[in-house]
Amino acid sequence: MSEFYLDPDDVISMKQQESLVGNNATFKIDQLEKRFRDMMGGTNPTTQGWMRDGVECEFLSASTGKGWQKGKIRVRFEFVPDEPEPSPDANFLDDLRKDITTEQ
Repeated sequence: MSEFYLDPDDVISMKQQESLVGNNATFKIDQLEKRFRDMMGGTNPTTQGWMRDGVECEFLSASTGKGWQKGKIRVRFEFVPDEPEPSPDANFLDDLRKDITTEQ
């Protein structure tokens, strides 16, 4: 499994000293979003834009050479597993190796 964005009702757990959500080591993403909004100055329209819909901007990529692109920027929380799941092809090859070994 590759990285993916977290939903407001997803729950994470971490070392208490790493947590930004008070003394809670386990919390829902919406609690973390609320903490970020508080850190950014409350629930004003600008802060809401950064967290939900995005804020209008222009983006210039140094690597693509496409020039300026209009769009939005927003804050998202994503989870990146330490041990990604093997690809379906890897499972197929493992099964094939087992079959070959069993036949011999």
